Amino acid sequence: MPKIVYVQPDGRQDTLDVAEGSSVMQAAAAAGIAGIVAECGGNAMCATCHVYTDTDDQNRLPEISVDEDEMLDCTAASRQDGSRLSCQLVVTGQLDGLVVRVPRGQT
Repeated sequence: MPKIVYVQPDGRQDTLDVAEGSSVMQAAAAAGIAGIVAECGGNAMCATCHVYTDTDDQNRLPEISVDEDEMLDCTAASRQDGSRLSCQLVVTGQLDGLVVRVPRGQT
């Protein structure tokens, strides 16, 4: 199973084995990862699963959809170049080792 690394604002890390086909958000919510609120359940309608991705990982991620792009303008924490909605990141073998950083002040 691919491993996804969740980094909290204080630097604490959680590494999860995530089944392919699950989203980065679903795995975080199931494991109780702090800061991934996921109020809308993964429908790209609330931006409470906002994460920052590292520059080195961005070329492995799917393109941002129009809906995701619009919701990223509504996040509680500031949008940055690597901002993504974790509900829109479906895990595949290609994402093994993906690092996502949980923003400070997500809720």
